[in-house]
Amino acid sequence: MFTPKISAAEAAAISVNVSLKRSIDAGTLVGIFKGTHSPEAWMSHLELFFSDVPDTILKKFMAQNKFSPEDMLRIFHQLHPCMQHKHFLEVVYGRMEEAV
Repeated sequence: MFTPKISAAEAAAISVNVSLKRSIDAGTLVGIFKGTHSPEAWMSHLELFFSDVPDTILKKFMAQNKFSPEDMLRIFHQLHPCMQHKHFLEVVYGRMEEAV
């Protein structure tokens, strides 16, 4: 069976687009984190990106596009607080323990 190879950005865009009527392409998604595209029109996509894209794809997306945690958090913190999922912070920084 032939399985085409796609980039992590393409896989992330597919994952995000499944739930939304308006599709974001991989170039726009990468451009948002590079600062060449405005995130405002894509906030619902970005919320799904941070919450629903599998961990492996998130990590590959960062590695393939040479994004640091700070690059990712710059966009993450633009989301409304109720859309900021702690799980993304765990993906970027590892397991986060509750302060006692």
